[in-house]
Amino acid sequence: MKPAVRPALKRARRKESRVAVSEARRRNWTRRLVLVDLLGLLLFLLGFNPATFGLDRSRVIGYVQAIVFLLGLGLIVLVSYVVANLQRRNGDALSLVQDIGGRLMATGYVLAAFSSVADLIGLGSEPLPRPPNFGVLQSGGLLVGVLLTLIGLSMFYPRRRPPPSPDAPTQPVG
Repeated sequence: MKPAVRPALKRARRKESRVAVSEARRRNWTRRLVLVDLLGLLLFLLGFNPATFGLDRSRVIGYVQAIVFLLGLGLIVLVSYVVANLQRRNGDALSLVQDIGGRLMATGYVLAAFSSVADLIGLGSEPLPRPPNFGVLQSGGLLVGVLLTLIGLSMFYPRRRPPPSPDAPTQPVG
């Protein structure tokens, strides 16, 4: 081997090891974030139906209950966004569909949050002197918001193009 080739070979090996470390870190972060996502799901379920955990003390929804399930839903949305971002290749720009998907995720969360606390802030189907009730309209708004978030996440998640097959005909140049 010539002496001039050795530094180039060392640089190539360093670059390969950095890429391997990057992939390993990406996988580790994804695993950790999936655990945080499960924590968000637990918080969402705890706030949405505390009777499942033996914690229901009232038949009406309160501020703390709404905050807990919105915090859980927000954690799910945020972590899902970060995990989908981790799946992108380094340096890849967002496509138009992915950009719309990210905005749709945020819009779905805002719709879910607003419709969930509508009675608590006096804009729901129950007038303010009466106790707030998580009714049909609020449930529908929450459902539509979560569905918008899921649609946005499916649009945001990066798509991998399959590698071209060796049998595929190439187009003539010229």
